[in-house]
Amino acid sequence: MIKRGVMPNTITYTTLINELCKNGKIDKAYEMLELMITRGANPNTVTYNTLIDGLCMIDKIDDARELFVSMTNNGCRHDVFSYNIMINGFSKKQNINEAMSLYREMASKGVVLNVITYNTLLSGFFRAGKIGHAKELLLEMRHKNVMPNECTYNILIDGLCKNGCSTKAIEILHTLKKGKFNLTIESYSCLLDGSCKTGRLEHARKLFHKLSQEGLEPNVVTYTIMINRLCKDGKPEEVDDLLSKMEDMGCAPNVFTYNTLMWGFLQSPLIMMHDYRETTKVVELLQKMAEVNIITDACTASIVMSLLVKHEKYRDCLNWLPSFSVKLTTGS
Repeated sequence: MIKRGVMPNTITYTTLINELCKNGKIDKAYEMLELMITRGANPNTVTYNTLIDGLCMIDKIDDARELFVSMTNNGCRHDVFSYNIMINGFSKKQNINEAMSLYREMASKGVVLNVITYNTLLSGFFRAGKIGHAKELLLEMRHKNVMPNECTYNILIDGLCKNGCSTKAIEILHTLKKGKFNLTIESYSCLLDGSCKTGRLEHARKLFHKLSQEGLEPNVVTYTIMINRLCKDGKPEEVDDLLSKMEDMGCAPNVFTYNTLMWGFLQSPLIMMHDYRETTKVVELLQKMAEVNIITDACTASIVMSLLVKHEKYRDCLNWLPSFSVKLTTGS
């Protein structure tokens, strides 16, 4: 491009920085920022937001904060996206005080808060177990005429369920249905997950079987949630039936599904009694993952290590394990 006499502009550099951030190459992204400044292409707010978001994605929240502060010194004003990125970063680290400080700063500087701002804070409150704060924020959201969206309700249902308030979450779901709100499979999956995590398997079963009545098809997340609970409750026959149904419906298991199944077999009382049938099932699942080119992650590696190290008599199954296109040590 440069050889042809065409100089990259701010948009070009920002696009390159975005790609580098997506691939976790933050050092290279910083180098690109310095290069564009050297070559006279001034970074704009979008450029800084892109790099700040990249830093937050790899948990470098302090570096993100530093860049957030310094961008104003370079003539770039913070916009709603700048704040949302930082609030999200702090919320994920459960640093609610910093997130709320930025929230108040937005209001004081006249930056209009949008539904994403509120959704991000709601997620943070629920993650930190601050249900009362979440309710107050919802009231403020309505007071300021910011309309909740599908994501808002999913966060609300999921947050209530994970904080032991499944009954309230069910009430909200019923209220939304009465209000003709277009509920999605994600909404039901959140409620299903809450029921499963609180040990309410029978309720989860009923909810799962009602999905078709609501005109909804379970997705890989929905199936995996159910499989996880059934594995924990020692229901191998139901797990097999559900997995078969999943595949018959054309819903392909992903790495989380396979990991859930393998952990289920590893926790089986049979494997504790040195029953090779359960070990064989784990190996078969690993082989199937390799056949369909499922990319393994750190959890898969942990499963393999448990199989080979925890139960020393199973070391001979090392020769049975398939080869994967990526190393089993990390998910990156």
